[in-house]
Formats: sequence, structure tokens, C-alpha cells
Amino acid sequence: MKKILLLFSFFLTLGAFAQSGSYFGRFAGSVGLNQNVLERASAIGYNAKVSVSDGLVLGDTSLVKVGIGLSNPRYRLDVI
Repeated sequence: MKKILLLFSFFLTLGAFAQSGSYFGRFAGSVGLNQNVLERASAIGYNAKVSVSDGLVLGDTSLVKVGIGLSNPRYRLDVI
């Protein structure tokens, strides 16, 4: 019985976090006043932080360089 109560309390605790958030990478997660109610929010990469619902963040917002159509971007957004 104790195991069932422990498991139940674990799932109740999970409900306090983002309902459908995905965080991949060291220190990735959600931030801001609404971090516990985010929906469909994803943060991918080292220190990636997302603070809005329906948001996708790739990498640390101060260091990441995104390349579209090339493998060695030189700028924050480098497109061919």
C-alpha cells in the first residue's frame, strides 16, 4: 500500500510541471513566472531555456548559431 501511495504522490508532483514540455540537454528547461503552466514548449541543447507556450528554443540564446543550408554558420542566423 505504501508503494502505491508513493507512486501516486510522484505523479501528482509531475502534474505541477509543464503539461507537454520537452527539455533535452544539460541545464535545459523552462523559465519565467509561467514555467509551471507551459504547453507544447521545447528547449533543446546546452542551457536552452523556453518561457512561452508553443515555443521552441535551440541552444543557449546568447551563444547559439543556427545554420540553414550550411553546416558551419558564422552568425546567429546564417541562411543560404
